[in-house]
Amino acid sequence: MAISGEFEINQDLQFQRRMWKAERIGWIAMAVLLAGALLGLFGNGPMSWITTSNDSLIVEYQRFGRQQSALQLRVYLRAGLSNKDNLFFELNRAFVANVQVMRITPKPDVEQPISDGIRLIWSSNAEDGSMLVTISYQPEHIGWLTPSLSVGDADSLSIRQFIYP
Repeated sequence: MAISGEFEINQDLQFQRRMWKAERIGWIAMAVLLAGALLGLFGNGPMSWITTSNDSLIVEYQRFGRQQSALQLRVYLRAGLSNKDNLFFELNRAFVANVQVMRITPKPDVEQPISDGIRLIWSSNAEDGSMLVTISYQPEHIGWLTPSLSVGDADSLSIRQFIYP
Protein backbone atom coordinates (compact mmCIF):
# COMPACT_ATOMS: atom_id res chain seq x y z
CA MET A 1 0.00 0.00 0.00
CA ALA A 2 1.15 3.46 -0.80
CA ILE A 3 0.29 6.82 0.71
CA SER A 4 -0.75 9.33 -1.93
CA GLY A 5 -0.48 13.12 -2.04
CA GLU A 6 -1.07 15.44 0.92
CA PHE A 7 -3.68 13.19 2.50
CA GLU A 8 -2.91 9.89 4.05
CA ILE A 9 -5.04 7.65 1.82
CA ASN A 10 -4.12 4.02 1.53
CA GLN A 11 -4.26 2.70 -2.00
CA ASP A 12 -3.49 -0.68 -3.50
CA LEU A 13 -2.91 -0.13 -7.22
CA GLN A 14 -2.48 -3.86 -7.93
CA PHE A 15 -5.86 -4.61 -6.32
CA GLN A 16 -7.44 -1.67 -8.17
CA ARG A 17 -6.17 -2.97 -11.55
CA ARG A 18 -7.60 -6.43 -10.80
CA MET A 19 -10.95 -4.86 -9.97
CA TRP A 20 -10.95 -2.82 -13.21
CA LYS A 21 -10.18 -6.00 -15.17
CA ALA A 22 -13.00 -7.91 -13.40
CA GLU A 23 -15.38 -5.02 -14.12
CA ARG A 24 -14.50 -5.06 -17.84
CA ILE A 25 -15.02 -8.84 -18.00
CA GLY A 26 -18.43 -8.39 -16.33
CA TRP A 27 -19.46 -5.71 -18.83
CA ILE A 28 -18.39 -7.92 -21.76
CA ALA A 29 -20.33 -10.90 -20.33
CA MET A 30 -23.47 -8.76 -19.94
CA ALA A 31 -23.10 -7.46 -23.52
CA VAL A 32 -22.75 -11.02 -24.87
CA LEU A 33 -25.87 -12.17 -22.95
CA LEU A 34 -27.84 -9.14 -24.17
CA ALA A 35 -26.79 -9.75 -27.79
CA GLY A 36 -27.71 -13.45 -27.46
CA ALA A 37 -31.13 -12.55 -26.07
CA LEU A 38 -31.79 -10.10 -28.91
CA LEU A 39 -30.78 -12.72 -31.49
CA GLY A 40 -33.07 -15.37 -30.00
CA LEU A 41 -30.83 -17.43 -27.75
CA PHE A 42 -33.51 -17.49 -25.03
CA GLY A 43 -36.69 -17.45 -27.12
CA ASN A 44 -37.95 -15.76 -30.29
CA GLY A 45 -35.46 -14.12 -32.62
CA PRO A 46 -33.40 -14.66 -35.76
CA MET A 47 -31.19 -17.34 -34.15
CA SER A 48 -34.17 -19.23 -32.83
CA TRP A 49 -35.79 -20.50 -36.06
CA ILE A 50 -34.05 -23.22 -38.05
CA THR A 51 -35.00 -25.16 -41.19
CA THR A 52 -33.86 -28.70 -41.88
CA SER A 53 -34.85 -31.15 -44.59
CA ASN A 54 -34.38 -34.52 -46.22
CA ASP A 55 -35.81 -36.06 -49.41
CA SER A 56 -39.35 -36.22 -48.07
CA LEU A 57 -39.78 -33.42 -45.52
CA ILE A 58 -38.86 -29.83 -44.80
CA VAL A 59 -39.21 -28.89 -41.13
CA GLU A 60 -39.08 -25.42 -39.55
CA TYR A 61 -38.82 -25.22 -35.78
CA GLN A 62 -37.44 -23.14 -32.93
CA ARG A 63 -34.11 -24.24 -31.46
CA PHE A 64 -34.99 -22.87 -28.04
CA GLY A 65 -38.26 -22.89 -26.14
CA ARG A 66 -39.65 -22.67 -22.66
CA GLN A 67 -41.42 -25.34 -20.67
CA GLN A 68 -45.22 -24.98 -20.86
CA SER A 69 -45.04 -22.23 -23.52
CA ALA A 70 -46.48 -22.54 -27.01
CA LEU A 71 -44.12 -23.68 -29.79
CA GLN A 72 -44.70 -24.62 -33.41
CA LEU A 73 -43.34 -27.26 -35.70
CA ARG A 74 -43.97 -26.55 -39.40
CA VAL A 75 -43.76 -29.62 -41.63
CA TYR A 76 -43.77 -29.29 -45.43
CA LEU A 77 -44.69 -32.58 -47.07
CA ARG A 78 -43.19 -32.72 -50.54
CA ALA A 79 -45.15 -33.79 -53.60
CA GLY A 80 -45.07 -37.34 -54.93
CA LEU A 81 -43.59 -39.04 -51.88
CA SER A 82 -46.73 -40.39 -50.23
CA ASN A 83 -49.24 -42.58 -52.02
CA LYS A 84 -51.64 -40.92 -54.50
CA ASP A 85 -54.66 -40.67 -52.23
CA ASN A 86 -53.02 -39.78 -48.91
CA LEU A 87 -50.26 -37.64 -47.47
CA PHE A 88 -48.74 -38.77 -44.17
CA PHE A 89 -45.77 -38.56 -41.86
CA GLU A 90 -44.78 -40.16 -38.58
CA LEU A 91 -43.72 -38.61 -35.27
CA ASN A 92 -41.65 -40.69 -32.88
CA ARG A 93 -42.53 -41.51 -29.30
CA ALA A 94 -39.87 -39.11 -27.90
CA PHE A 95 -41.92 -36.20 -29.21
CA VAL A 96 -45.40 -37.50 -28.38
CA ALA A 97 -44.44 -38.47 -24.82
CA ASN A 98 -42.67 -35.21 -23.93
CA VAL A 99 -45.07 -32.58 -25.27
CA GLN A 100 -48.73 -31.71 -25.08
CA VAL A 101 -50.01 -31.27 -28.63
CA MET A 102 -52.42 -28.36 -28.65
CA ARG A 103 -53.45 -28.26 -32.32
CA ILE A 104 -52.55 -29.76 -35.69
CA THR A 105 -53.45 -27.64 -38.72
CA PRO A 106 -54.91 -28.93 -41.00
CA LYS A 107 -56.50 -31.54 -38.82
CA PRO A 108 -55.44 -35.05 -39.88
CA ASP A 109 -58.09 -37.40 -41.19
CA VAL A 110 -56.52 -40.29 -39.26
CA GLU A 111 -54.16 -40.43 -36.27
CA GLN A 112 -52.80 -43.96 -36.31
CA PRO A 113 -50.64 -45.33 -33.46
CA ILE A 114 -47.51 -47.15 -34.63
CA SER A 115 -44.82 -49.04 -32.73
CA ASP A 116 -42.59 -45.99 -32.19
CA GLY A 117 -45.05 -43.08 -32.12
CA ILE A 118 -47.93 -41.88 -34.27
CA ARG A 119 -48.73 -41.62 -37.99
CA LEU A 120 -50.75 -38.61 -39.16
CA ILE A 121 -52.69 -39.12 -42.42
CA TRP A 122 -54.49 -36.59 -44.65
CA SER A 123 -56.50 -37.05 -47.83
CA SER A 124 -54.58 -35.40 -50.63
CA ASN A 125 -56.48 -32.30 -51.74
CA ALA A 126 -53.61 -30.29 -53.15
CA GLU A 127 -53.11 -30.45 -56.90
CA ASP A 128 -49.33 -30.74 -56.62
CA GLY A 129 -49.56 -33.24 -53.75
CA SER A 130 -47.69 -31.12 -51.22
CA MET A 131 -48.95 -29.77 -47.91
CA LEU A 132 -47.94 -27.56 -44.99
CA VAL A 133 -48.77 -28.99 -41.56
CA THR A 134 -48.39 -26.87 -38.42
CA ILE A 135 -48.17 -28.61 -35.05
CA SER A 136 -48.69 -26.35 -32.04
CA TYR A 137 -47.45 -27.87 -28.79
CA GLN A 138 -46.19 -27.21 -25.26
CA PRO A 139 -43.04 -28.95 -23.97
CA GLU A 140 -43.63 -30.80 -20.71
CA HIS A 141 -39.98 -31.21 -19.63
CA ILE A 142 -36.81 -29.14 -19.32
CA GLY A 143 -33.73 -30.11 -21.36
CA TRP A 144 -33.20 -31.51 -24.84
CA LEU A 145 -36.23 -32.49 -26.93
CA THR A 146 -35.19 -34.72 -29.84
CA PRO A 147 -38.14 -35.68 -32.02
CA SER A 148 -37.74 -37.41 -35.35
CA LEU A 149 -40.13 -37.34 -38.31
CA SER A 150 -40.32 -39.68 -41.27
CA VAL A 151 -42.43 -40.53 -44.29
CA GLY A 152 -42.82 -44.27 -44.80
CA ASP A 153 -39.51 -46.10 -45.24
CA ALA A 154 -37.54 -42.92 -45.99
CA ASP A 155 -34.79 -41.81 -43.65
CA SER A 156 -36.06 -40.08 -40.54
CA LEU A 157 -35.37 -36.42 -39.96
CA SER A 158 -34.17 -35.67 -36.42
CA ILE A 159 -34.36 -32.26 -34.82
CA ARG A 160 -33.01 -30.91 -31.51
CA GLN A 161 -34.65 -28.30 -29.32
CA PHE A 162 -33.46 -27.05 -25.97
CA ILE A 163 -36.26 -26.33 -23.51
CA TYR A 164 -35.56 -23.75 -20.80
CA PRO A 165 -37.40 -23.72 -17.46
